[in-house]
Amino acid sequence: MIGDRFLAITLKRRLAHWVALHVGVPIAYVLHRLIGWTLRRSRQGYHDRFRVEVAAGRRFICAFWHDDSLHLALEMRSVLGDGDLYIMSSPGRDGALMTRFLEMAGARVAKGSTTHRGGRALLEMIRAMTPRDFAAMAVDGSRRCPRFSVQQGVLLLAQRTGLPIVPIAARASRKWIVGSKDRIEIPFPWAKVTLIYGETLEVPADADAAALEVLRARLERQLREMKGVTPSQKE
Repeated sequence: MIGDRFLAITLKRRLAHWVALHVGVPIAYVLHRLIGWTLRRSRQGYHDRFRVEVAAGRRFICAFWHDDSLHLALEMRSVLGDGDLYIMSSPGRDGALMTRFLEMAGARVAKGSTTHRGGRALLEMIRAMTPRDFAAMAVDGSRRCPRFSVQQGVLLLAQRTGLPIVPIAARASRKWIVGSKDRIEIPFPWAKVTLIYGETLEVPADADAAALEVLRARLERQLREMKGVTPSQKE
């Protein structure tokens, strides 16, 4: 009896996940694109310099908070050129949904997080990327990490690839917040969205642990200021 009940629960969960993956995510993607067409979008900071350097063939690692994942998915479509976008997505069922969404948006996904398979995912990205490709990473790690706290993965990726990091943050005038820990902002239709581009950060190939920590703190401070995060929002 208990075994039959457990099997029924398992089958229901698998069915729900299949429906979410193959029906829910495509619907969410279409809605995402439709909302994107209505937004009043503007750019601030170092955006003009970024576009000039991209047009000249330079490539970057885009660093952002988890909250801004959907904003970045829209933004990257307009700057990729002929390159591919590599992005890390958490493993597991929730990660599978995000992976499906990102792949529909045209990204190449490496599965990993700060606490699970992160090192292997970084190596996969490093080996797969070509000189014409971009990378993007939510720098506050997995749900076990503090919110708005930069983890070292993005610095290690920059150190191994030689690509500079460009921090990007978004501010929406009206938005929904989805999730409790890995919070994702979904802008209201016709909302005003400002994308803020920060100053690029170079990571020397010979940087030691102390130097990486200095750069990590600098990137965190810049992204927090761009997002308008207060000290009370650390967790």
